[in-house]
Amino acid sequence: MSNPERNSEPNQLVMASRFTIFILLTIMAVIAFVYTSSWILLSIWIGVMVVFYTVARKNICAKCEGYGKQCHSFYLGSYTSKLYPFQGVEEPPTWAAALEGLCILTMSVLPFVPLVLHFDLKGVPLMFTVYLALFLIHFVAQFFHACRHCVLHATEEWKKLCPANKLVQRLWRES
Repeated sequence: MSNPERNSEPNQLVMASRFTIFILLTIMAVIAFVYTSSWILLSIWIGVMVVFYTVARKNICAKCEGYGKQCHSFYLGSYTSKLYPFQGVEEPPTWAAALEGLCILTMSVLPFVPLVLHFDLKGVPLMFTVYLALFLIHFVAQFFHACRHCVLHATEEWKKLCPANKLVQRLWRES
């Protein structure tokens, strides 16, 4: 039985909202690092972003069935196709999946460090609250839009290793 949503493009309004939130988070993170003079953390954060958008993409997205497509995960399949040749649909190395998880964790959590350490500075509590709210919206949107679509429509076995897979299956898979 074919699923009409399987090859569908992501909802443009949802993607525009997700990109807007991501850009706001990025701007707020840079402001937090600069405002608190956390230059080493800013350097680490930028370095992790570079690794995420290069090394991790080459070793994950270039091996995915979403390669070259505007996938639900921030169009990374299309982005990757502009940087790296397709490597065939195959399971990425375990280290690449671990690297991607570490990058996502670091990119997400590192901006909280200066906000928590300098919570006594004027303006930081408000920034922390707004950043936390946007961060939560961002992750919920990623889960309900991208992770859900990937788990329900991907044919690659290796995607079952994703931490979101079991939760998505429990919530949306038909028995």
